[in-house]
Amino acid sequence: VDLAEPSPCLLGEARRRLGDVAWARCFIATPLQELELPAAAYDVVWVQWVLLYLTDVDLVSFLRRAAAALTRACPPGDGHPSSGGDGLLMVKENVLLG
Repeated sequence: VDLAEPSPCLLGEARRRLGDVAWARCFIATPLQELELPAAAYDVVWVQWVLLYLTDVDLVSFLRRAAAALTRACPPGDGHPSSGGDGLLMVKENVLLG
């Protein structure tokens, strides 16, 4: 897991709470507008409670970078752990109508 957070205070707290677990790999101090994601590096990109703070232009730019960072499908039955599937972009936002 790589965690991106622009607030040094919140990133420090995440590092304190998760720093000893093997799956917490990187703690990245940057906002999504500036986040560089390596191509085809992630099976899942999870974005939670942050997209509503981006401008439309920044949101589209981030989503394009996130999509490019997802792993691609492998042919079914080739023995690769992600055979037959694509990477996932998960979005969790609060939405209120009315």
